[in-house]
Amino acid sequence: PSSSSRRVRDEDINPTLCTPTKRRRFLHNALSSTSSGSFLVSSSPYKADTAILDPILELPPSRIPQPNWSLAQTPEKGWRSRETLEHDNTLLREALEQSRSQVNAQGVVIERTHAQLVYQNMHLRRQNFALNAKENQKKADRTQLFDGEGQIFSSDNFIHKIDAIAAATQATAAEKSQRANERRSRKAANEELEREWTRIKEQHELDVKAWEDECDVYANNDIPKREWPKKPVRPLKPKLS
Repeated sequence: PSSSSRRVRDEDINPTLCTPTKRRRFLHNALSSTSSGSFLVSSSPYKADTAILDPILELPPSRIPQPNWSLAQTPEKGWRSRETLEHDNTLLREALEQSRSQVNAQGVVIERTHAQLVYQNMHLRRQNFALNAKENQKKADRTQLFDGEGQIFSSDNFIHKIDAIAAATQATAAEKSQRANERRSRKAANEELEREWTRIKEQHELDVKAWEDECDVYANNDIPKREWPKKPVRPLKPKLS
């Protein structure tokens, strides 16, 4: 039989060597396989009854012994026998091994906490997206033509009502267009003011440079400062009237 071309994944490979695309796919598959996280990667709309996971606050397991922190204190000075030093060395090794177990346990707790933060962030982003879509959805144009009573489409009242609705629609569109034109005009005016302000500042810098050069000439000729020209004052920034 012909061998399969499918690549076999090495279980001993370092997961940090995976590309971001592979990590994203692993995360997508892991979330989609759970009942509480599948909605984060699905296209179904977010609903108010979507379950929110409660945070899990963890501590290192109590079965892991705490190191004897008193061993970190400097022993009293003086002669110490070889047996005492060997005993102290054994205790220090045990404390170091216990410390490593504590560090590893803390690392697992931190990793799980980070996973919860990532999940909660994805949940909040999905929730924010749903709220933003709800707040910015356009209002449907559902004009009420009837008040519950019988209507004759050819009657003058009905025709006048249609004309009034059409006129109101046109007026709304005209107001919207006018506001858009006003926004464009204000934007263009502000841009022109910024260009004018840039020219004013550049001209002021040139005036100050010329004033400084003139003051240097006055100083070299020993002219009293009271006779020197005044420093140019920069004009105020122009504003829209």
